Amino acid sequence: MAVVEQAAGPASVVGHSYGSHCVLGAASVTDQIHRLVVYEPPAPGKNPGGVAKLQALIEADDRDGFVAAFLRLRPEQIERAKTRPQWQEWTRFAAATAQDRATYENYDYDPRQFGELPMPTLLLSGEKSPGPNKEATEELARALPKSRTVTFRDQGHFAMNTAPDLFVEVVTDFVLGSETVV
Repeated sequence: MAVVEQAAGPASVVGHSYGSHCVLGAASVTDQIHRLVVYEPPAPGKNPGGVAKLQALIEADDRDGFVAAFLRLRPEQIERAKTRPQWQEWTRFAAATAQDRATYENYDYDPRQFGELPMPTLLLSGEKSPGPNKEATEELARALPKSRTVTFRDQGHFAMNTAPDLFVEVVTDFVLGSETVV
Protein backbone atom coordinates (compact mmCIF):
# COMPACT_ATOMS: atom_id res chain seq x y z
CA MET A 1 0.00 0.00 0.00
CA ALA A 2 2.82 2.41 0.86
CA VAL A 3 4.48 1.84 -2.52
CA VAL A 4 1.22 2.26 -4.42
CA GLU A 5 0.43 5.49 -2.61
CA GLN A 6 3.84 6.91 -3.61
CA ALA A 7 3.19 6.23 -7.30
CA ALA A 8 2.36 9.07 -9.64
CA GLY A 9 -1.19 7.82 -10.12
CA PRO A 10 -3.37 4.77 -9.74
CA ALA A 11 -1.43 1.52 -10.02
CA SER A 12 -2.18 -2.03 -11.01
CA VAL A 13 -0.94 -4.69 -8.62
CA VAL A 14 -0.38 -8.43 -8.85
CA GLY A 15 -0.37 -10.82 -5.91
CA HIS A 16 0.43 -14.52 -5.98
CA SER A 17 -0.45 -17.02 -3.25
CA TYR A 18 0.26 -15.33 0.11
CA GLY A 19 0.90 -12.12 -1.85
CA SER A 20 -2.71 -12.28 -3.01
CA HIS A 21 -3.80 -11.59 0.54
CA CYS A 22 -1.38 -8.67 0.72
CA VAL A 23 -2.77 -7.00 -2.42
CA LEU A 24 -6.37 -7.68 -1.40
CA GLY A 25 -5.68 -6.00 1.93
CA ALA A 26 -4.02 -3.04 0.26
CA ALA A 27 -6.87 -2.70 -2.24
CA SER A 28 -9.34 -2.51 0.61
CA VAL A 29 -7.64 0.50 2.24
CA THR A 30 -6.41 2.66 -0.64
CA ASP A 31 -8.06 4.20 -3.67
CA GLN A 32 -4.78 4.17 -5.61
CA ILE A 33 -5.20 0.68 -7.08
CA HIS A 34 -6.70 0.81 -10.56
CA ARG A 35 -6.63 -2.90 -11.43
CA LEU A 36 -6.01 -5.93 -9.30
CA VAL A 37 -4.58 -9.33 -10.29
CA VAL A 38 -4.90 -12.15 -7.76
CA TYR A 39 -3.35 -15.59 -8.37
CA GLU A 40 -4.67 -18.36 -6.10
CA PRO A 41 -4.96 -16.91 -2.60
CA PRO A 42 -4.61 -19.92 -0.30
CA ALA A 43 -7.12 -20.29 2.52
CA PRO A 44 -5.40 -19.60 5.86
CA GLY A 45 -5.92 -21.71 8.94
CA LYS A 46 -5.81 -24.98 7.02
CA ASN A 47 -2.41 -26.26 8.13
CA PRO A 48 -1.56 -25.45 11.75
CA GLY A 49 0.50 -28.65 12.07
CA GLY A 50 2.53 -27.59 9.08
CA VAL A 51 3.38 -24.31 10.79
CA ALA A 52 4.81 -26.17 13.78
CA LYS A 53 6.89 -28.36 11.46
CA LEU A 54 8.22 -25.32 9.61
CA GLN A 55 9.06 -23.55 12.87
CA ALA A 56 10.93 -26.64 14.11
CA LEU A 57 13.06 -26.62 10.94
CA ILE A 58 13.94 -22.94 11.54
CA GLU A 59 14.81 -23.64 15.18
CA ALA A 60 17.10 -26.46 13.98
CA ASP A 61 18.65 -24.00 11.47
CA ASP A 62 17.67 -26.36 8.63
CA ARG A 63 16.90 -23.73 6.01
CA ASP A 64 17.13 -26.17 3.11
CA GLY A 65 14.68 -28.45 4.89
CA PHE A 66 12.43 -25.47 5.59
CA VAL A 67 12.30 -24.44 1.93
CA ALA A 68 11.69 -28.01 0.77
CA ALA A 69 8.86 -28.41 3.30
CA PHE A 70 7.40 -24.98 2.65
CA LEU A 71 7.28 -25.62 -1.10
CA ARG A 72 6.10 -29.19 -0.49
CA LEU A 73 8.82 -30.58 -2.71
CA ARG A 74 9.10 -34.30 -3.24
CA PRO A 75 12.57 -35.76 -2.52
CA GLU A 76 13.36 -36.09 -6.23
CA GLN A 77 12.58 -32.38 -6.75
CA ILE A 78 14.82 -30.98 -4.02
CA GLU A 79 18.24 -31.29 -5.68
CA ARG A 80 16.96 -29.76 -8.91
CA ALA A 81 15.32 -26.92 -6.97
CA LYS A 82 18.59 -26.19 -5.17
CA THR A 83 20.22 -25.36 -8.51
CA ARG A 84 17.76 -22.51 -9.15
CA PRO A 85 18.90 -18.98 -8.32
CA GLN A 86 15.79 -18.49 -6.16
CA TRP A 87 16.91 -21.19 -3.73
CA GLN A 88 19.51 -18.92 -2.11
CA GLU A 89 16.93 -16.17 -1.64
CA TRP A 90 14.38 -18.61 -0.25
CA THR A 91 16.84 -19.97 2.30
CA ARG A 92 18.05 -16.47 3.18
CA PHE A 93 14.52 -15.40 4.11
CA ALA A 94 13.39 -18.71 5.63
CA ALA A 95 13.01 -17.36 9.20
CA ALA A 96 10.95 -14.38 8.04
CA THR A 97 8.84 -16.66 5.87
CA ALA A 98 8.20 -18.93 8.84
CA GLN A 99 7.07 -15.96 10.90
CA ASP A 100 4.82 -14.73 8.07
CA ARG A 101 3.33 -18.21 7.73
CA ALA A 102 2.54 -18.43 11.44
CA THR A 103 0.85 -15.02 11.37
CA TYR A 104 -1.01 -15.94 8.20
CA GLU A 105 -2.45 -19.11 9.74
CA ASN A 106 -4.20 -16.91 12.31
CA TYR A 107 -5.59 -14.49 9.70
CA ASP A 108 -9.37 -14.33 9.85
CA TYR A 109 -9.95 -14.53 6.10
CA ASP A 110 -13.39 -14.19 4.61
CA PRO A 111 -13.48 -13.49 0.84
CA ARG A 112 -16.78 -11.64 1.28
CA GLN A 113 -14.95 -8.85 3.08
CA PHE A 114 -13.58 -7.83 -0.32
CA GLY A 115 -16.96 -7.82 -2.07
CA GLU A 116 -17.09 -4.03 -2.25
CA LEU A 117 -13.75 -3.56 -4.02
CA PRO A 118 -14.41 -1.10 -6.83
CA MET A 119 -11.59 -2.01 -9.21
CA PRO A 120 -11.70 -4.62 -11.96
CA THR A 121 -10.01 -7.77 -10.71
CA LEU A 122 -8.46 -10.61 -12.66
CA LEU A 123 -8.36 -13.91 -10.80
CA LEU A 124 -5.81 -16.44 -11.98
CA SER A 125 -5.77 -20.17 -11.38
CA GLY A 126 -3.83 -23.14 -12.69
CA GLU A 127 -5.67 -26.08 -14.18
CA LYS A 128 -3.24 -28.44 -12.42
CA SER A 129 -3.19 -26.56 -9.11
CA PRO A 130 -4.17 -28.38 -5.94
CA GLY A 131 -7.91 -28.46 -5.26
CA PRO A 132 -7.79 -26.09 -2.26
CA ASN A 133 -6.03 -23.42 -4.36
CA LYS A 134 -8.67 -23.63 -7.08
CA GLU A 135 -11.46 -23.64 -4.50
CA ALA A 136 -10.09 -20.51 -2.82
CA THR A 137 -9.98 -18.74 -6.19
CA GLU A 138 -13.55 -19.80 -6.99
CA GLU A 139 -14.73 -18.62 -3.57
CA LEU A 140 -13.10 -15.23 -4.14
CA ALA A 141 -14.68 -15.04 -7.61
CA ARG A 142 -18.12 -15.45 -6.05
CA ALA A 143 -17.35 -12.61 -3.61
CA LEU A 144 -15.96 -10.13 -6.15
CA PRO A 145 -18.63 -8.81 -8.52
CA LYS A 146 -16.09 -6.98 -10.72
CA SER A 147 -13.90 -9.98 -11.42
CA ARG A 148 -13.25 -12.55 -14.07
CA THR A 149 -11.20 -15.71 -13.84
CA VAL A 150 -8.56 -17.04 -16.20
CA THR A 151 -7.41 -20.62 -15.74
CA PHE A 152 -3.98 -21.44 -17.13
CA ARG A 153 -4.33 -24.68 -19.06
CA ASP A 154 -1.75 -27.35 -18.21
CA GLN A 155 -0.29 -25.14 -15.45
CA GLY A 156 -0.28 -25.22 -11.69
CA HIS A 157 0.30 -22.72 -8.90
CA PHE A 158 3.46 -21.25 -10.47
CA ALA A 159 2.60 -20.39 -14.08
CA MET A 160 4.80 -17.30 -13.81
CA ASN A 161 7.73 -19.76 -13.64
CA THR A 162 6.48 -22.62 -15.82
CA ALA A 163 4.82 -20.53 -18.55
CA PRO A 164 6.23 -17.02 -18.09
CA ASP A 165 5.32 -15.76 -21.57
CA LEU A 166 1.70 -16.81 -21.12
CA PHE A 167 1.56 -15.32 -17.63
CA VAL A 168 3.00 -11.99 -18.78
CA GLU A 169 0.66 -11.88 -21.78
CA VAL A 170 -2.48 -12.48 -19.71
CA VAL A 171 -1.52 -10.02 -16.98
CA THR A 172 -0.33 -7.35 -19.42
CA ASP A 173 -3.48 -7.62 -21.54
CA PHE A 174 -5.60 -7.14 -18.44
CA VAL A 175 -3.55 -4.34 -16.88
CA LEU A 176 -3.16 -2.37 -20.10
CA GLY A 177 -6.52 -3.30 -21.56
CA SER A 178 -9.47 -1.01 -21.53
CA GLU A 179 -12.10 -3.74 -21.16
CA THR A 180 -14.38 -3.52 -18.19
CA VAL A 181 -14.69 -6.62 -16.06
CA VAL A 182 -18.25 -7.32 -15.00
